[in-house]
Formats: sequence, C-alpha cells, structure tokens
Amino acid sequence: QVAAVLAKSVSGARAQRLPGGGRSSEGIMLDLLQNGFDSRKLFLERAGESDIARTGNYRVFCIPARKEGRDVSGNRGFHSLIGHCLPLSWQVRFQDNIVVLADFGSRLYRWPDALEAFRSFLVQHGLCAGFSDIFSDPYELKRHYEQAHAAARLGTAFEDERNLIPYEDYKVYNLFLNIPDEDLFDQYSTEVVRRIYEYDQKNATDYLETLCHYLGSQCSVQKAADRLYVHRNTVAYRVSKIRDLFGLNFEDDWQNHLNYTSCLLRRFCDRVGVKKKNN
Repeated sequence: QVAAVLAKSVSGARAQRLPGGGRSSEGIMLDLLQNGFDSRKLFLERAGESDIARTGNYRVFCIPARKEGRDVSGNRGFHSLIGHCLPLSWQVRFQDNIVVLADFGSRLYRWPDALEAFRSFLVQHGLCAGFSDIFSDPYELKRHYEQAHAAARLGTAFEDERNLIPYEDYKVYNLFLNIPDEDLFDQYSTEVVRRIYEYDQKNATDYLETLCHYLGSQCSVQKAADRLYVHRNTVAYRVSKIRDLFGLNFEDDWQNHLNYTSCLLRRFCDRVGVKKKNN
C-alpha cells in the first residue's frame, strides 16, 4: 500500500514537471514517452475518460522535425495540417521529432486510403515519416514510438525514397541496431560472407551485393538482375564465379538463409556506419 501511494505521488510530481502536464492528451503522451507512469493503473487514473485512454487501432508516426538545419514545425499551421490529414490523432514534439498517435479504428479511416492526404502533406513539405506496427493499448505508446523512430532513421540511412516508411520493412535491421558490439559483422556473419566481403574489398568486385540480391530473389537470376539494373548474363556470370571461388552451391535452404542475413548485416554496417575495430 505504501509503495502504491509513493508511486502515485512520484507520477503526479513528474506530470507537474513535464511539458503539457495535466490531463490533456498531449501531456499524457509526453508522460508516456518519458516513462512518466509507473503502472497502467496510474495511466488510466490520469487519463480518466479521455479518448486517449480507450483501446483502438493505433499507429505512431515519427516525423524528424529538422531538415537541412531548419525546424520545419515552427508554426501552428503545420500542426493543424497534420490534424486535418489525420482527424482522430494527437501530436507532440519529442526529441527533435514530431510524434503523432493516430487511431485508425474510427470509421473516419480506411487503411491504406486514410494515409493518402498525409502522404501528400509529407511530399509537399519534403518530409518523411516512419510508422509503427498497429497496436490497441495507448499505454504501449513508448515502445511503438521507438519502432516508428527506428523506421525513420533506418529509412534515411538506406536512402528509402518513400515518404511513409513502415517499421515492418526494417525489423531485421533494427535487431542489428540493438546489438551493442563494434565487431558486429565479424561476430555474427557467416564465414563465407566475410570472405566474399574481404575479396570485394581487395579486388573491387561486387560479388557480395550480387549475392545479397540473388538470395533475396530466391535464387532467381532475372529478379536479381532487375534489382541490380544489370543484364541477367552479368548476374549469371557473377553467381558462377561465387560458386567457383567460395564453394557455394545454393542447395541448402538454411545456409542460404544464414548467408542472406549476413549480407543484410553487412549492408546495415555500411549504411548505418558501424566500423570494424582495428586489431
């Protein structure tokens, strides 16, 4: 009982210190993002009967607020436009990002048609937004913000040209992002992929990139050629060289899976800036 009283007092004190504060939806969002509630019970007590306390079909959108050194969210009209595109939504500024919580359970929305106006808004302002998986409990806002933030960050690193970037497409890369190891590639890739990478570095070849697209295309030469924007004969030649130089036969599905994951890991290290340690 004492612990419950203290937890409630601490949460109330946090609420008074945080931007927004009170029982406003925006203040509650900030508390959730800053771990300001010690339990779901305290969250529900604070939220009361507000819309943000009820279950729904939510997604979180993360829009980086700074573009080319300027803050793109500096006027009230910007936020009003987001509200117009996503009628049943709330938004706050958090860590140089605009965080939007939108409930797609309402009849106002039809997924994915609901996003067309929002996508047009992002295109008009030269912005992108990462968005989370769908969830029903607004108490889980922080976890899904982290998904949306990872999608925006990784989408930028991988030069994703879409204005709306789903976390779904970057989940594997986000696993890598959460491994705190400077020797990430050496520790977790297959031996053959490390050998191909080192060979490419020494000989200015593109075997690893070809292997990645070939495995990602279920070993289809034509699909890999389409992804690489080269003639299929070029891919066929490179795959033949990979077989000869490194002993790969592509008949073991599990080994193909491990090698493909290792290719993605190398791509992640190159894009996100993870470097090898110097021995």
